[in-house]
Amino acid sequence: MKKMIIAAALATGLGLSPTGASAATLTFQDVTFTTDVTSVANGTFTLTIDNLLTGATGNWANVNWLSAFDVRDSTFGQSITGGTATYLGNTTNGEVGTQVSGSGADCQNGGAGALCFNFDPNVQITDHMVFNIDLDGGPFTFAALDGIHLRVAFLVNQNDTSPTGSLLSQDIPGPIVGAGLPGLLMACGGLIALARRRRQQVA
Repeated sequence: MKKMIIAAALATGLGLSPTGASAATLTFQDVTFTTDVTSVANGTFTLTIDNLLTGATGNWANVNWLSAFDVRDSTFGQSITGGTATYLGNTTNGEVGTQVSGSGADCQNGGAGALCFNFDPNVQITDHMVFNIDLDGGPFTFAALDGIHLRVAFLVNQNDTSPTGSLLSQDIPGPIVGAGLPGLLMACGGLIALARRRRQQVA
């Protein structure tokens, strides 16, 4: 029990949870995308987009609007039956089997295993945008939710009919999840042993 308490305290100090879970992050053209699982059982997570308004570079430097994005993962794609994305209190229903495409600003057909969110009206971008996503279907796993493939459609003008610049279309790499609490206990045991040896050497 004492070792578990020590492990939990060290985990808290290191910003870790007992399962090794943490946010997954990807930076592209100086815009940072972060997913953070809120409930594996319920298939819920947040998608945060930072630095888009004032810090975006490359072919996103002049974008002002977000018209759509889609999420997918090979381990949960076929089990998705629907879902919602909520931003600033406004909820958008996802469209199963559709995706972001360069041929249109809205969700397009052809996204097998994807769930696409088409925002109407389009969302005006800021430097900190948080979307709460709630997937229907499952069962889901932490690895699937915290390492999704994301495609985005950004616009320069609100009424543009096609996206500007890259669609991203990249995996947001999830964290390396170790052996959970047993692995954490082993690591803590090693740290404690090392501390004892150093104390003995000093003495």
